[in-house]
Amino acid sequence: MTGGANAQVCRHVRGFSSYFVERTFSPVFQGCIEKHKPSDEKGVAEKNKTFGIAVALDSNVRCTGEFIDANNGAITALATIVIAAFTGTLWIATSTQARLTREAFVADKRAFVFAKGIVGIYEADPVSGHFNWRVAPVWENSGDTPTTDLRIYTDGWFSNAPIPADFNLSTITPPVQPANL
Repeated sequence: MTGGANAQVCRHVRGFSSYFVERTFSPVFQGCIEKHKPSDEKGVAEKNKTFGIAVALDSNVRCTGEFIDANNGAITALATIVIAAFTGTLWIATSTQARLTREAFVADKRAFVFAKGIVGIYEADPVSGHFNWRVAPVWENSGDTPTTDLRIYTDGWFSNAPIPADFNLSTITPPVQPANL
């Protein structure tokens, strides 16, 4: 079934359910049907089936109107509860959508810093005459917003001598304060 056919079936089921409830459980509706019932219902229906259907339909419509009039407060209260529930559902959905939109915006626009490459620089040591190397990463921000409060410290040790056995890499402190990007 398509969406339109499903909706039509649901409308028919709701209509039949409403009619069944009012016809079965409503004293107002039952009294109205008795009051407007033709005196010779069987004879009318046998003579003219179309006229019999019209009389029954007219009575049902009239009695449904009386049912609605007699129970207008309850119907209004029920409709108000349904509207309040629907409004609550919309509020929850809207709040969730706002949160998801905010998260997506932040994720899309935030700074994203990564190491683009490594640069090696060498220079002659004026005292020893050897070349000293400096190696540094190249950082790049590919995000849509500037980086704020990012602190990166890169350190390394390059030597042509063996590392001493008691050397502790975790105790290296930067000679100057790290720069902010």
